[in-house]
Amino acid sequence: IEAGSNVETVADALRRRCGSFCSPDDVVIFKAQEQLKRASEQPLNTNHSLTLLLESLKLLEKVAGSLTFKNLQSVVSQYVSMRYFAGAIRLCLVVAREKDRGNSALLWVNDGKPANDPRAGKFDERKQCYDLIHEVLRNLDEASSKEPGMVEGKMTVMAVKRMEAYDVVNGSDDEVFHFDLYEWYIQQGWTDRILAIESPHVITFLQRLAGTNVEHADLLCRFY
Repeated sequence: IEAGSNVETVADALRRRCGSFCSPDDVVIFKAQEQLKRASEQPLNTNHSLTLLLESLKLLEKVAGSLTFKNLQSVVSQYVSMRYFAGAIRLCLVVAREKDRGNSALLWVNDGKPANDPRAGKFDERKQCYDLIHEVLRNLDEASSKEPGMVEGKMTVMAVKRMEAYDVVNGSDDEVFHFDLYEWYIQQGWTDRILAIESPHVITFLQRLAGTNVEHADLLCRFY
């Protein structure tokens, strides 16, 4: 595929020679990789490259439950290199959801994260995806800090990409992700970001912390 071979040809050969090796989900992943490769050969930010990137994302979302963490890391790295930040974040969130369809990680968090609880394993799997999102946001912030947000009264391409990425972040309904993200913001000293978010998840998060930490109680007051 990397050399330009057709996905269907490769998949058919694999199925003939080793049927158990190439599952239907594998074929979809191969197709997504083919779209990614084609996108990488296009100039950045053209309609054609964006269409190919979106097609690859839609294919990968269909098989998110079959993606290994190594697969996910590789795709996210490629998306970031092509400045498809929103797509990288969206894929990580879908994979995190598929890793824990029963949402046991949220139950574990709501129960106070008890030790030696099997649900912690599901949280750890999701946390790997969330940590990748942190890396995407770091790359996005670094790239956008080097370019102006507005030129002649219009948003630049990078400013639009930043807005799209944070729309995905703030629009997520993954409560575990939001709690993890806010904790990361606090670790980075980015409390102003928390205060700028309009989400019921922020209130729930700060209320939990306010009972044990005066600084977080103050943050909750500032949020209100």
